[in-house]
Amino acid sequence: MFSRTQHGPLVHAGNALSGLRTLVRLAYVTTLFLFGYLRRARRKLLERGAIVVLTFHRVLDDESYKRSNSLPGIVIREETFHQLLKYLVQQCDPVCLDGAVPGVRSTKLRVAVTFDDGWQDNFHSAFPIARDYGLPFSVFICPGLVGQNAPFWPEQVSALLRINGASQTKIEEVIENLKQQPATCRDAYLESLRKTSNRNWSDASGADQLLTWDDIRKMRAEGVSFGSHTYTHQLLTTISPKSAAKELYQSKSTIEAELGEPCVTFAYPNGDCSLHTRQWVSDAGYSKAVTTRKGAWTAEGDPLSIPRLNVSEGNVTGLLGQFSSMMFEYTTFWWASRALSKSKTHQSARWSSDLEEDSIGQQRRHTPKRSASRESSQS
Repeated sequence: MFSRTQHGPLVHAGNALSGLRTLVRLAYVTTLFLFGYLRRARRKLLERGAIVVLTFHRVLDDESYKRSNSLPGIVIREETFHQLLKYLVQQCDPVCLDGAVPGVRSTKLRVAVTFDDGWQDNFHSAFPIARDYGLPFSVFICPGLVGQNAPFWPEQVSALLRINGASQTKIEEVIENLKQQPATCRDAYLESLRKTSNRNWSDASGADQLLTWDDIRKMRAEGVSFGSHTYTHQLLTTISPKSAAKELYQSKSTIEAELGEPCVTFAYPNGDCSLHTRQWVSDAGYSKAVTTRKGAWTAEGDPLSIPRLNVSEGNVTGLLGQFSSMMFEYTTFWWASRALSKSKTHQSARWSSDLEEDSIGQQRRHTPKRSASRESSQS
């Protein structure tokens, strides 16, 4: 289906092109900064009483960063995360998504930090750093996958391709191609990799563990909020209404039973959502739901379609690989402000057929598509 190795000048050409794109983007962002556009974007959001919701997935130390099989688009280094939170507490007003209400006047721009999937590094790395800064955050978990090792197919494919000697460029290319394939094709390809590998994929995935219930309870006891990400990370737009209802209700009830409190927040897996899935989420008893659509949450917005901005190592660091407040403001405030400007009536926060297509299309182009493997889906 896909070749498993990549050699020769194409690799070097790809790396050179990537480097050129980085330089062009940096030049563009520097121009926006020098001419005050980033500052104005932030001021516009503040005047609107907007809340900028950030999406994180993984926070890794240097050793785990090398060993992890997660794609770069969902990973940030510990030191970068540390510097980013330092910026947030100094320059913004960090709030917890659970109790946040847009449209309220504030002297600083309000920002909410969220994590998807529930990786164990959220406990070992992100939690201690956030606790030191007194910064609240929320984690969206899949109860059916709690404690498992690399239950998502992208990490499994990456691990097996690494075992077979594939480059990182090739791994990302294969995973990008697999996103466009039906689940049956992905499963068949994954099975073929397992058969030809001389090691088990789990042997190479030690850094890709999910949170345990003990981790979750310890975090909750110190103020971290938890919401639902479905029961087994199923993409709601690809399953039947009956299956979707089961995923939503089972996740909610399990979290409530484990933590002894209501679970009313939800994150759409992969950001895939529609008019129908919004209704299913509402029917299941959730009062807030976050997407992956770029934008800011305003008073006119739909609480069941809250926009978020994805944050990773590559979009908040400069040329030297250190945290850059300028790059962060471009990745978040600039894009959130632009999203508000695109619709004077602010229909970008409401469900329509155009929004459904745009939301799904943007997510497939810009963030790693992931769902649980067939095995974990049936567990």
